Amino acid sequence: MVAEEYHAARHGTTVEDIRVREGIVGIRKRTRITSESHEVLIVRRERRRTAWCNACRAQVAWLVVEDAAKVTSVTARSIYRSAEAGTLHSEEMPEGRLWICTTSLLQAEPPRRLDQEH
Repeated sequence: MVAEEYHAARHGTTVEDIRVREGIVGIRKRTRITSESHEVLIVRRERRRTAWCNACRAQVAWLVVEDAAKVTSVTARSIYRSAEAGTLHSEEMPEGRLWICTTSLLQAEPPRRLDQEH
């Protein structure tokens, strides 16, 4: 190794350049592994409905808060905050259940994840 370094320094080059010129460098192979996963969420009929959304001015699908949170991978608390802020269209039913418009859910900025909340 010392001889190669001396030779490289004397000729104003590097040891790697000498090895490449002399064919000493081995071939490296790289293997790239890519994986893809899909998740399907099945929402029970009593936890979704179709109704008019005044903000969208259209007939849209609505989800309960818990299912909206699962779909967007955030907490229910984040969904409530976004609904209160007006980012998500929501409607509270007489029994107290809050429904979220799926159109606004898909168009909204993603709510902050649990680990980013204060």
